[in-house]
Amino acid sequence: RKMSFVAGALDSIDNAERMAAFLSEAEQHNLHVPVYQGNFTEVSGYEAAKAILQSNDRPEAIFCANDQMAIGFLGAMKELGLHAPADMAIVGFDDIPLARYTQPSLSTIGASRFEWGTTAVQQLIDFLEKETPFQPRRIPTHFLLRQSSTS
Repeated sequence: RKMSFVAGALDSIDNAERMAAFLSEAEQHNLHVPVYQGNFTEVSGYEAAKAILQSNDRPEAIFCANDQMAIGFLGAMKELGLHAPADMAIVGFDDIPLARYTQPSLSTIGASRFEWGTTAVQQLIDFLEKETPFQPRRIPTHFLLRQSSTS
């Protein structure tokens, strides 16, 4: 199977962690995954798609480091008369509200917004009351299978 990764901004911790996790998992399955540089915008996803889709060696699946880039990727596919998932499966990250309304709806990786919010508020309270420095926290994620990666 051929897959590609569309990365976000180079200076983003989120991008670094998402890319490291994806490439590590791919390596465990003996998959070589080309990385295309984006910057978390729809335009960069569109531009990455144009580069990937003009290749003679197209991947079967694309993972974008966020949903905005995946939406841009879907737009480029539509312009070229290609369809997800028939021609290529597309998955994003963040589960933004628009992801469920794209055509096709976007498969994505999401996290509990409630847990995200409560963690942020608790860290702010700890900082204000005890001057506890902010600590990075990992919020569990889950895969949302939608139309862009399954027929």
